Amino acid sequence: MNQETIQKAVEHVDLSNAKTIAEAANMILEDSAIKKGATVAVIDDPTYSMAGLQGKVTSLDKVGYAEVQMEDGTNVSLMINQLVLIK
Repeated sequence: MNQETIQKAVEHVDLSNAKTIAEAANMILEDSAIKKGATVAVIDDPTYSMAGLQGKVTSLDKVGYAEVQMEDGTNVSLMINQLVLIK
């Protein structure tokens, strides 16, 4: 991610409007290294049953979600901020 993307993302943030905050965060995250074809892992979160599992990103959407094909072949839609890049 770069400074230009961050500045563009926060330009129209209204701190009293959660939607604008989420849109800015998603825009910044979409500029991260997580792209279609990347191998990712779900972040460690003891409250989430998929924590630590790995898969491959098959698609990204405009609202911060990635479609991930897990190692067992299951396709799951996950928020990009729940993923870390493996390779």
